[in-house]
Amino acid sequence: MRPEPKRCPECGEDFLHTTEVCSDCGVPLKLVSELEGPDAGAGLPPASELALIRAEGPAWIDVLAAALRAADIPSRVEIIDPEQHGARSGLTGSACGLFVREVDVVRAREIDAEVQREQIPDMPTEDVAGEGEEGCPACGHAIAADDAECPDCGLFLG
Repeated sequence: MRPEPKRCPECGEDFLHTTEVCSDCGVPLKLVSELEGPDAGAGLPPASELALIRAEGPAWIDVLAAALRAADIPSRVEIIDPEQHGARSGLTGSACGLFVREVDVVRAREIDAEVQREQIPDMPTEDVAGEGEEGCPACGHAIAADDAECPDCGLFLG
């Protein structure tokens, strides 16, 4: 069993469990469970049995997780390799993955889109799906059948 990593409460960077202070911010690190709370992901199956909503940096995931909690949608946050989950986060190496139950995927993606509009105010607000288009499996954004990646979240479509 791997020791629990530590995270900087300022910048969200993850560190080995033996590290005491953030090398970027100089603030004391905390265990990930201390920052996420003891009931984070409580009652949910392992991430392998859940649907990935977004792979991103910790700051973005914290905002999204809070929005899901406000909507009474349980979620699990884990450090993942986005490529292994078929997601592109724009981050190199690992990212925070936010997972929900299959039954909550549609509403969670709607909330994710709302969070995107709040975080990126100049993002286009209308996604018009035309003939030959379908929704991105990660974010629900309209994509053409011949798109190699989602124009919204960057998910590699194959």
